[in-house]
Amino acid sequence: VVGWTRITIVAIILQAIPFALIHPYNLTGKISVLLSGILMGVMVYFTGGLEASCAYHILNNVTLYIISGFGVQTVATDLKITDLLTDILIQGVFIAVTAFLARKINGKTTVE
Repeated sequence: VVGWTRITIVAIILQAIPFALIHPYNLTGKISVLLSGILMGVMVYFTGGLEASCAYHILNNVTLYIISGFGVQTVATDLKITDLLTDILIQGVFIAVTAFLARKINGKTTVE
């Protein structure tokens, strides 16, 4: 990692904090968005580019837009703990798949 810090995890967490703060959610929602920001930072690290992270963010927003647009579920800013747990599960699966594929492509196995 080249830049203002050589400690990757510090950069990943520090970029996720303002990302979470700018979203208009309750505390549970902000924690969910913080985890998403961390996930996207880890994806950038594993893949070496912004593409996977951007794709994840776009897919997330489009999915919420479609769910809300078709009346399947109302998108709210007041998330419940069950919503957070669901997000953690989904994001955990997504990062595991991303890390697995990145290892296959470029051989990275750990976060520095």
